[in-house]
Amino acid sequence: MPLVNPFTLRVGDTFKAALLSNGAPINGSYAAAPETKSIHNATQAQIGDTAEDGTFSINITESGMWQVKAEYVIDESGTWIATHDRVRGNTTYYLTGDEVPYDLVRYRTTLTFYVP
Repeated sequence: MPLVNPFTLRVGDTFKAALLSNGAPINGSYAAAPETKSIHNATQAQIGDTAEDGTFSINITESGMWQVKAEYVIDESGTWIATHDRVRGNTTYYLTGDEVPYDLVRYRTTLTFYVP
């Protein structure tokens, strides 16, 4: 949940947000980067864990398109019935209809905005 209007941000501003689950703050992680950098690269992105109240801040260091993601993980096991095939090269991970066990559930949200 953005705590500031992302459409009014300029270089030098701080984007602030809170990670919520069913309206309540939750601990999780975040990552953010402008379009010129990779959100998946720790040397290029701003990556961290939320505060106890689920909040986090991103320093807007350059203009352009920004991507911000936040996520949390719940230890929950179960079985998923595959809705598609996952085959990479010579490795078959699962096929449509297979029962695929899992040990955690990951919830992720992404926000993209432009900084002039």
